[in-house]
Amino acid sequence: MGCRFSIITATRDPGSEELDWHRRLVNTGAELVIVENRGRCGLGQAYNEGLARAHGEFCCFLHDDARVWSAHWLDRLSRAITVDAFDLVGVAGTTKMPRTGGWWDSGSGHGRGSAVHLHVDGQLTRSDYGPPDDAYRGLSPVVSLDGVLLFGRRQHFESAPFDEDLFDGFHFYDSDLSLRWLLWHGRRLAVVHGIDLVHKAGTNMADWPRMLNRFHYRHGGFLPLSLADVPTWLDNLAALRHQDPGV
Repeated sequence: MGCRFSIITATRDPGSEELDWHRRLVNTGAELVIVENRGRCGLGQAYNEGLARAHGEFCCFLHDDARVWSAHWLDRLSRAITVDAFDLVGVAGTTKMPRTGGWWDSGSGHGRGSAVHLHVDGQLTRSDYGPPDDAYRGLSPVVSLDGVLLFGRRQHFESAPFDEDLFDGFHFYDSDLSLRWLLWHGRRLAVVHGIDLVHKAGTNMADWPRMLNRFHYRHGGFLPLSLADVPTWLDNLAALRHQDPGV
């Protein structure tokens, strides 16, 4: 029997109890694909390896230390694809990508979504990045999504996967995918509001400068990029492809 959802996560320890929540999703219309990565490769490569093993109509790339506590959350994410015609959705992102490369650094009024952070002392803090633009549907169109959760059709990920060569670390794999889908493929991105996700606080930023240089190498000419800029860039790209189909 086929499955509708493939949940893909990368972890240093596939036997960790931390993944018990993920395992409980199996046989609820979802399969769990666990990729072991003890530092042998970047997150983009690990996710592409998981993608190659996935069978679901939809893929949900989810950090191993993240959990979602909202009921029917996979169905809610899929409705944003099937009913609302978005192509890539998540729980946090921005309507304007700044030159600094961090979507959360986009300034007042541009962040969208929310997340709960679990600290080492057991305390929980909520970050509210911004309210929905469409309150009725609980959605916000964005230009970039946070990689803690990325959801879309498997065939779309297969046609435009994570760039594991340029982004071979643990930063910018998500922002690069967002901007490539948006600008190169004309796909639509959105934050789905009202999904309660808890994620462990803290991250290693040692590799950030190296990955930021690569992000600027590919996307720097588009930055800062807001939603209002996207139609112009798509028109420019269409004009260039008219002159040179291989551009």
